[in-house]
Amino acid sequence: MIHTATDEFDNFESWVAKNNLKIHPSKTKEMIVIGCKKSVLLPSSKQIIPGAERIDTLRVLGVTLNQQLNMSDHIDRTISSCAPSQFALRTLRSHGLCPLQLVARLTTVASLLYASLAWWCFTTTEQRNRLEELRLRLRRGSFLLADSPSFEELAVDANLGLFRSISSNPCHVIRHYFHEKEHTGHTLCPRAHNFAFPIKDDRNFLLCIIWSLKLA
Repeated sequence: MIHTATDEFDNFESWVAKNNLKIHPSKTKEMIVIGCKKSVLLPSSKQIIPGAERIDTLRVLGVTLNQQLNMSDHIDRTISSCAPSQFALRTLRSHGLCPLQLVARLTTVASLLYASLAWWCFTTTEQRNRLEELRLRLRRGSFLLADSPSFEELAVDANLGLFRSISSNPCHVIRHYFHEKEHTGHTLCPRAHNFAFPIKDDRNFLLCIIWSLKLA
């Protein structure tokens, strides 16, 4: 809500002062999120946060976010960052080091999958195809096995791995978002989990993974 942003920042400044902290404008960035509505007009160039630079993209813990909250910039950065590792793999092969499948999985593939739990649900079909094309190039270059799983399978497995960690650990930090299904007393078909189904949302990991495991 752009019209309340100034008041929110004033409240934040008050909280900072009360806790004996200080805001560093040079370390602070300002980004206005407009979502998928391309017709939205951005406000004037007047900054909401005094002294902070207004930017179009923001890198948060290795994931690049833009004003539309789509993953185009992150995918571009990720694929570009894999070019050096692919060159290193070809160099190692030219010096007689084989096989390199394990090296490729621990470097290039791991880099592509970094934080996929946070951004995979936001990707488009075109962006997923670009990631799959890179995986296929690695396979054609014999850097991956012929039966290696697709990139989508790798991303889904990462989601399932986190889900299993959450469901098997009652003390998990985000377990409280998963609500147990109320017992009805009826004998129903077995399910992969006993969590209640919230409103379906394909862009939320917690909700997407529950719906994807609807049936055992």
